[in-house]
Amino acid sequence: MPLNMPPNMPSMHKNLVVTMGDPAGIGPEIIVKCRKSLWDKSVESAEYQQIAPFYVLGDVALFTELATLLACDFPIIRISQADDVSHNLREIFQQGLPVWDMQDLSIDAMPISMPAPIIRGKPTGDNGTAIYQLIACAHQHIRQGLAYGMVTAPIAKEICQQAGFKFSGHTDYLADLAGKKQVVMMLANHMLKVVPLTVHIPLADVPKNLTAQLIISQARIVHQAMQQQFGISQPILAMAGLNPHAGENGMFGMEEQDIITPALEKLRTENIDIRGPFAGDSMFTADMRQSYDVVLACYHDQALIPLKTLDMVHGVNITLGLDFIRTSPDHGTAFDIADRLIASPDSMMAALKMATQHHG
Repeated sequence: MPLNMPPNMPSMHKNLVVTMGDPAGIGPEIIVKCRKSLWDKSVESAEYQQIAPFYVLGDVALFTELATLLACDFPIIRISQADDVSHNLREIFQQGLPVWDMQDLSIDAMPISMPAPIIRGKPTGDNGTAIYQLIACAHQHIRQGLAYGMVTAPIAKEICQQAGFKFSGHTDYLADLAGKKQVVMMLANHMLKVVPLTVHIPLADVPKNLTAQLIISQARIVHQAMQQQFGISQPILAMAGLNPHAGENGMFGMEEQDIITPALEKLRTENIDIRGPFAGDSMFTADMRQSYDVVLACYHDQALIPLKTLDMVHGVNITLGLDFIRTSPDHGTAFDIADRLIASPDSMMAALKMATQHHG
């Protein structure tokens, strides 16, 4: 593809690059539905202005098929060069959905292609390499200044791992591509932002993985991201306790006294406003949510149960600690419904809005 732009060049273009995710999943469908939702809106309307112009890295034939099946009144527009994005994307986006076909993309001089036929609802590991190569392409486009942020449609890590993918998902892969030792996964909707400090590990392994250093390093990243990407000059972080009633002064566990509280005290010496630890059963009430900007939770479900209970449909996954904004819908590939055209685009739309509004 060469684009003849220097690496690490700051983005000059208010564009978003979107990866199609696993083509056998609902990713392409919800991307088309998002563009369709905007199609009937005036370009000057508030809703239209909430979404930056975006282009998709994916399979033009698949998107054309979906646009027909979904009775879209706009075309899929094949783009294939940097100028289409750097100079003309806003105009192209107003005319339809721009898709940079994978046949016109390459990584390390290797072309990208799907060796197996794309059948919605029928994933195959044969296409795993191409799926994660498109993420690498999106990252390359950001480094080359074509876009300031990335929105990723869902992938299935087991499909990619069949093709040699060694990462647990987008977050770890993007950290590796960006040369970051640590990034943070935050989930958000319009009512709550949460960070699970430990993620996809057994509950029995949480206490030994919840270290003071983990709390400190992730809280630093969250604090900086709240300032730089979310525009909160003095963010308030809230730390959840691990044990019932946050340990009740050691009666129900010592992690709060031995690990969490010392970590919070250290962070406060760095002028990071982090409060707690609070009992997990009461810190997500409506009144409590007004007292902080983001929660650091000890484990996966402690973070995601309140978020999804409050509003699962509009949840967004955000990677903090990168030099650019990356968001994704807070749901998976949904292979079981991918051939039925019934997937909701709401979470993808929320991810596009979040990336538009909080790019730093």
